[in-house]
Amino acid sequence: MMRFWTSLLLMPIMAHATTTEVFKTSLMELNDVGLSVNVCNVDDYKRLTTSLTKSIENKEHKTFSLTEMAPELARINEAAKCQQSMLNYEIKKLPAIVFNQKKVIYGEFDVHAALSFLKRRVESL
Repeated sequence: MMRFWTSLLLMPIMAHATTTEVFKTSLMELNDVGLSVNVCNVDDYKRLTTSLTKSIENKEHKTFSLTEMAPELARINEAAKCQQSMLNYEIKKLPAIVFNQKKVIYGEFDVHAALSFLKRRVESL
């Protein structure tokens, strides 16, 4: 698959990525990364809210306690944060790997390969 990169800020990449975020759909498999990576499945928000809506519609009594719904609401909140991050970074296609909130690599499922590609690209400039 062809890789594309873009710079969100015109700043040099740090020697090591301190924050790494991966944006993908739940159907895309990410290679074993072995790093601390924040993975955002961008379709989770729709899936979780649809599931919660169906669960509410199927209950006879329409009363719920926040304590009962807290785990689902927390997952929906995390999925919404992923959606917001994707908008903030102006992600145009998936998969996308964001390093240090500055550099984006598109079309790569392997975080190590994306980081190596980015380092080679920056060194060649």
